[in-house]
Amino acid sequence: MEYKFKVKGNYLTRLDDNTIITSSKNEFYADFSFDISWYNIKPITVNFEKEQTIISIILDENNRCRIPWEVMTDSGVINICVVGGDLIPTNSVTVKVVGEPIKSGIAPTVASPSVYSSIVELSEGIKKEWTECSELITTYKNDIDDANNQLNENVQIIDGKIANVNSILNAAEASADTAIKNIEQTKNNSIEAVNNIKDNCVNDINTLIDSAKANIEQSVSAAASSADYVKNTLGLTITNENLTEAGYITSKGAAETLNPFTYSRLYKIPIGAKSVCVVNSYRNVGCAIAFYSKNEISTKNFISGLSITDPVTEESAINTDIPEDAKYVAFSAHSSNKFLAYIVVTDLAEEITSKIAENAENIDNVKNSFSKKIQNIMSQLVLSDETVNIKLTGDSTTAGQGGTGYSADGEIIFGSYYVNENGHCWANSLRDYFHSKFNCSVKNYGISGSTSKRIADNISNIVSDSDNILICMIGLNDRRSESGLSLNNLYNNLQTILDYCSTRNISTIFISCIPTSVENDGSENKVFHCEDIDNVMMKFSNDNNIEYIPLYKLFTEYCETRNITIDSLLCSDGLHPNDNGYDVMFYLVCNALGISVKRPDATW
Repeated sequence: MEYKFKVKGNYLTRLDDNTIITSSKNEFYADFSFDISWYNIKPITVNFEKEQTIISIILDENNRCRIPWEVMTDSGVINICVVGGDLIPTNSVTVKVVGEPIKSGIAPTVASPSVYSSIVELSEGIKKEWTECSELITTYKNDIDDANNQLNENVQIIDGKIANVNSILNAAEASADTAIKNIEQTKNNSIEAVNNIKDNCVNDINTLIDSAKANIEQSVSAAASSADYVKNTLGLTITNENLTEAGYITSKGAAETLNPFTYSRLYKIPIGAKSVCVVNSYRNVGCAIAFYSKNEISTKNFISGLSITDPVTEESAINTDIPEDAKYVAFSAHSSNKFLAYIVVTDLAEEITSKIAENAENIDNVKNSFSKKIQNIMSQLVLSDETVNIKLTGDSTTAGQGGTGYSADGEIIFGSYYVNENGHCWANSLRDYFHSKFNCSVKNYGISGSTSKRIADNISNIVSDSDNILICMIGLNDRRSESGLSLNNLYNNLQTILDYCSTRNISTIFISCIPTSVENDGSENKVFHCEDIDNVMMKFSNDNNIEYIPLYKLFTEYCETRNITIDSLLCSDGLHPNDNGYDVMFYLVCNALGISVKRPDATW
């Protein structure tokens, strides 16, 4: 039986009224659902308390756990609460246990899994996965050795083909010499390429594993792809026996029924193939070669072709390069001709090198993506020996208008704009808290009345090359019709701010605005609304592979969870937060940044 619970912020509620029967074991489960404020918080622990017994269990990946039998041995009340990491504790809810106490001799003797045992189990799982990855690498290395052995057999096959070509080209010695040299060069290039690839691929894969263990599955996949390249080193041979379709390939790539001509179905061009060598014994007319982008003989997929139509009285041979975009090839000839064609594989080493470089670039992209995560940006604050410089910027809700003691008469930002040094607001609270906890310098450069355009146009006056982090909350004043700005302008101004900071190695975190009152957001001069600003920031962040803080959503959910109105946290103008509103913003921003704040009743 399952017992359902719901967690919103710090508030835990039950979704059912079921009771528990005493003496039960492994029959009752607790199932939890969490709101966005619990996103990415690990581990999540559930405390079960009954009388003097307290059992703590870590939730599994589905946010479920067994209710420990130790708290169900006799009737009474179980108190249940949830703790997220060392960040979020909830209130307690109760579950009744009914029935007679269990009798001696039948009580379960195996303890419910502790937090420590859960961690050990997770550790063993990780160890097992790493062992499996190591076995995959060993398998790959064995595949390389197998491919090398296969190559030696292929070389013998190619030598036999060379002998066949020599016998066919006796009547056209000059052309035959050219074809033989091409095939000889292909063989030598293939041998040299695979010998180099065998060493380079193994070294390269080992390097990738050392630098990106978290992406080992992607590395193994890329290595397997490289192995497929090696396995396709042998070219393709076409003879009269392969020309089984009645008809002829036209100059536009279509197939027409025309006896006594025959043509082949499409053949997939092997990886690394660069040219085709055709030997055609002339009787009446020559042969045709056609290249296609897809597996269908048609004019829409036709790329280019070649016809051998000059009248000769002896065998002829011709080499033609394969077009870059060609994936398939077809041949046609007179049914009385002696037809032989080779697709020649060259430059295999170049193809493998390109594949490995592409894989290295993918892993670099993974590393760059990880570096843009908000908690990775903010983690540089903790235990830092060097001072971390942080700038906060935005409009009046960053500057602190509406908070107690607001006065923009401090340090000059630029022009006629000054810092609100002492007013009560989320940005100044964050500044003071960070200064008390970390080795950092935080400045609140919020400017009342600013639009995204003002911040973008003056970004060089707001941040300096010595800054490490910029936190920007902007967009409220863009809503006004007199600003002349649209949602597209907001998106472009955010891009300007991000690009400027990125070129100076300044990490940037954007925050969406909080909701205003219905009267404020619905007034006639508003061309769009607060939720639209949050949606634009969501798209912008996704397009640039960065994270943002959706403060609009977090603020709204905070009020819904605690059954308070949004307007109760705003001043009478319905736009600026009051002191309580700024305190909520400070708490929500710190939580989204991954920074723990002191508990409300702390005395330190």
